[in-house]
Amino acid sequence: MSHLPALVATPGLRLTAVSTTREESARRAAERWAAPHHFTTAADLAHCPDVDLITVSVKAPLHRSLIEEVLDAGKPILYEWPLGTSAAESAHLAETLEARGIRAFVALQATAHPVL
Repeated sequence: MSHLPALVATPGLRLTAVSTTREESARRAAERWAAPHHFTTAADLAHCPDVDLITVSVKAPLHRSLIEEVLDAGKPILYEWPLGTSAAESAHLAETLEARGIRAFVALQATAHPVL
């Protein structure tokens, strides 16, 4: 409801793939947003040659497992704040990303909300 519209509307970005845990919802999302590829695992999405940037936009408790799943692809990662569910988990993930030379960026969508 918020991430895909924002990504699609961002100049310079092109949505090339989506991933969910279910084939049906992944296919529907790809069709709705005109993404040429859909996957049921983050690893498969990350290894797609058409993907240059991985976006992790799920609830924070799932960030670690998804980030760890895509590390081997070595691609930059845009993740929704916060990185982890605790300071220790966030530090571990940040250290892991840095050690592997993977660029990571945090998305703070709420900072642009008019009320905030």
